[in-house]
Amino acid sequence: MKFRIGLILLALLLFSGCRAALHEWQPCCRADEAALVLGEDAGLADALEAARLRREGILKVPKEDILPLVQGREEQTVDISRLASAVRRAEIIAYSAALEDFNLLADIIRQIYGAYNYFGGDGVFLPIFDEVRATLQLREYWPTSDFATLIFDALSENINDNHFMLDDELMGNEFAPEENFRLSLSDAGEFYYSNQPQKPFERLEFENVSLRCHYGFPVITIRQMGFPDGRRGSHGADARRFLSYAVALRDEPVIIVDIRSNGGGNGNLPIRWLHALTGEIIAGNYWGIEGRSYESFVDAVKNQGRNNPFYSSYENFRVYVQPEPLGEYNTLLHNLPDEIVANNQLLILLIDRGTASAAEGFADLAFNLENALVIGQNTAGALHTNMTYPRRYLPNSGITFGLGRGIHIHPPGHLPEGIGITPDIWTDGDALKATLAMLNKNFIWE
Repeated sequence: MKFRIGLILLALLLFSGCRAALHEWQPCCRADEAALVLGEDAGLADALEAARLRREGILKVPKEDILPLVQGREEQTVDISRLASAVRRAEIIAYSAALEDFNLLADIIRQIYGAYNYFGGDGVFLPIFDEVRATLQLREYWPTSDFATLIFDALSENINDNHFMLDDELMGNEFAPEENFRLSLSDAGEFYYSNQPQKPFERLEFENVSLRCHYGFPVITIRQMGFPDGRRGSHGADARRFLSYAVALRDEPVIIVDIRSNGGGNGNLPIRWLHALTGEIIAGNYWGIEGRSYESFVDAVKNQGRNNPFYSSYENFRVYVQPEPLGEYNTLLHNLPDEIVANNQLLILLIDRGTASAAEGFADLAFNLENALVIGQNTAGALHTNMTYPRRYLPNSGITFGLGRGIHIHPPGHLPEGIGITPDIWTDGDALKATLAMLNKNFIWE
């Protein structure tokens, strides 16, 4: 059983008075000296109990089980840094140029790609590489589009990874979640059970970050997990505002964070946000393995330039990622105790198929926090690896590719690639509308 600390179930929320708020936010009190009390008969207490039981069954994979994923990996010798500059795409290339590009990509996959061993290692990939080389010999010249298709089709037979990109296409598959009977929430805020299929995804367009009061409840929206320490770009200002909201809402009894259509970004931001809110560093349910030695990893973090838009200090990495050596050529990340952290606030995360990557990491953290509910529809299922190198160019063809050094090892069934995290409570309509209606049915303002 997962180790649990603190209270088991949110039985009563009683907060009086309006707190000071950020300048653009009106305090979420119905009236001066209002109090918020959880009722007994509208279903929320039962939903929280079901969520608690679910969380106790989500167990981090034993550390010893991840060791085979790094065995046989060697130190990187291929230089990927030179491939960051844009290369004009060729219409057609000679066989020798195509072979040179492919051999370079094969070396990068073998030496750098974080999920190489997970998807079979040399036993699977070396025959695939040889097959592609044999096919390339059949033509003296290759249209670049045909060359890209050949590589994509060969690799995607074994790689299911929504961070692995080739020629602007992802190699991840999308699967429909099982149509089991699920606890669901109507737009009117009523609980019921449904086995309706997931509705077609429609990306939501909202402000990058905002904090608003809806019917007495604070609602945060954030559309990108930015890098608050970066001096320019990468939604740094939005990330800093997001962190400030956590501080402002520490005394709120109920908080809604809307991460629908949030495509990810900085995986540390959700950890930092929850730390700012609760004072605790919440552990994820997965291990991270970075495909470089611990010394190389630390040097890379420490030597970032402050003008790098993705800058994050070594101190933040040390505190929030907890790196440690894993063998000679790998680094273990997220080395935190697998425990559920006490929390007296009701934290609700809204998710959908557009919730991806680092935003899914936020949803995962909610499974190690008491009195947290995840509401909406399944996430994208894009957290099997990371995207260390988001856009690189093969030098002869100009074909683009992207991949990550890291791999995340999740508990079985918790965050399958292409399926994602299943919410605690399903919604077929508007998740925010349904959640607000449910809260108004379950809480009494006195």
